[in-house]
Amino acid sequence: MRKASTKISCHVFGFFRYLGILGVLFFWLIILISVSLNPWFMFTHDAFSDLGGPRANAPYVYNYGLITLGAMLYLFSMWIATKTRSRLELIGASWLMIASLFLSLIGVYPSGTRPHTFVSSWFFIQTWLSMTPFLLQSFLSRNKNDAVVFSSLFILSPIIAFIVELTAGWPSVAVLEAFGVIVVDFYVIYLYHKYKK
Repeated sequence: MRKASTKISCHVFGFFRYLGILGVLFFWLIILISVSLNPWFMFTHDAFSDLGGPRANAPYVYNYGLITLGAMLYLFSMWIATKTRSRLELIGASWLMIASLFLSLIGVYPSGTRPHTFVSSWFFIQTWLSMTPFLLQSFLSRNKNDAVVFSSLFILSPIIAFIVELTAGWPSVAVLEAFGVIVVDFYVIYLYHKYKK
């Protein structure tokens, strides 16, 4: 009986690895559904958070979607934590767990509430910071593939964002958010491939 329950819990915990990839798809599904329910939304004018704000139709789709997405990312981060081979990687996974909490908080404090700007900004900042330990570990272990990927995500993404803002300017918050989400998507997908072995 004990072996059976342990086996079931291992299978359930093992399923958490797929929540990262599913989360990537789930976010864009939330956006598609929310945009279809809000024809006034303009990608080059609005912010994604407007889809969960006071003027949105069915804001619960966006807000509950982000709360669910945060839970998915949290469980995925837990799985990463069990697969890490160093303290630095464990710290990175732990910081990603914290980021997932802020992702859920974006749905709890939607556009129009006082904490919204802080929790939405800190989700991206915390996710970006969680790359630091993985980047340091890649240099310590001399893993060239990891070093290239984490350097690109950690160093190049903010530089690109800054250059675009300095030269042309981001046309809307949604476009900037989409860039940030794509960076997070690559980060999650790479972590999945790195630890799935």
